[in-house]
Amino acid sequence: MIRVDNLSDLLTRPGPVATVYLDATRSKELGPQEVDKRWRALRAELAGQGADEATLDAIEGVVGGHPDVPGEHGQLVVASGGTVRLDVALAEVPRRETARWAPLPDLMPMVAQFGARVPYVLALVDRTGADVTVVGPDRSSAETQTVKGDTYPIRKVGVGGWSHLRYLHRAEDMWEANARKVAEVIDSAVHTKGVRAVVLAGDVRARETLRKNLDERSAELVTELQTGGRAEGIDEEKLDTEVDAAVARVAAEADQAVVARFSEAYGRVESGVGDRLAAAGIADTVAALRQAQVEHLLLVDDPSSEARAWIGPDPVHLALGAEELTGLGVTDPVEDRLDAALVRAAAGTDAVIVTLAPGQLDLPDGIGATLRYPTAP
Repeated sequence: MIRVDNLSDLLTRPGPVATVYLDATRSKELGPQEVDKRWRALRAELAGQGADEATLDAIEGVVGGHPDVPGEHGQLVVASGGTVRLDVALAEVPRRETARWAPLPDLMPMVAQFGARVPYVLALVDRTGADVTVVGPDRSSAETQTVKGDTYPIRKVGVGGWSHLRYLHRAEDMWEANARKVAEVIDSAVHTKGVRAVVLAGDVRARETLRKNLDERSAELVTELQTGGRAEGIDEEKLDTEVDAAVARVAAEADQAVVARFSEAYGRVESGVGDRLAAAGIADTVAALRQAQVEHLLLVDDPSSEARAWIGPDPVHLALGAEELTGLGVTDPVEDRLDAALVRAAAGTDAVIVTLAPGQLDLPDGIGATLRYPTAP
């Protein structure tokens, strides 16, 4: 599941535009030369499709430009008019290296990769603070902030009488104050970074205190791990594996909830019972996108698809035939890949895209939608 509304400006710029998916791995000795060799082949493809030299030079200037990303990874570059419009490191090598010069950016491969992931916060906590990392869906960018709380007296001391109670309360007050500082950082990330999972690891008591100080929205996203933390000697590889598994479960559960909602709503459509709050198949889903009705757009990820659509200057200018758009007043409709047009329409109408594996759902034409408001029978 992924929102693409932040890409609406990119998707409404006049085309044509170049889209490049490249294996940018440099881990081997000859890695940089291999990346350059792969780019040269893709550049020749773009030139053959009519891309201008200024745009090709602009892309060449950023190819392999993510040296901080380790291991095997990919790169997506979108450019037009001699300017790079989007440059993103991909956590995985693209399934196919492609170069495309067309009216719209080809963002479906990126959507399919990022849609299986969710932005999340990882907080490694103890009673003195936390290391809080915000990770985006591409996994290539992560921001870590160390939250330092007070440290004295951080442990309940073994003294007796009134002094014992006084020190005990001071320690608990300090734990609480430190947890509030960490909670503020996490809450801010949840509200500003599109975070959909909050993973907590570390001291049990610190996790408990932190959860009580998170706001309602953040608290609903929490998953706790029983391993990992800030102490020396933590098995980082094991922690990474557990974090990835926890975040994958969150993504899968969210997608499955949408699938269940669609299945129920579409069952009602087929039986003629209740409001029509789902669409399925290319024609009905395209019509719903044109009316900005779509809340969740369900797409089976099929890189081999050659389905086409007609578009105009506005994201909702979407149709299966040019005459449909001319009837709406679009003077010069152009043809492009259907999936590229669907991504643009979703971005322009604030629809959320859910990508499905082949066979995951029996979906006519591999496309469907849940609707914000009912369609007339």
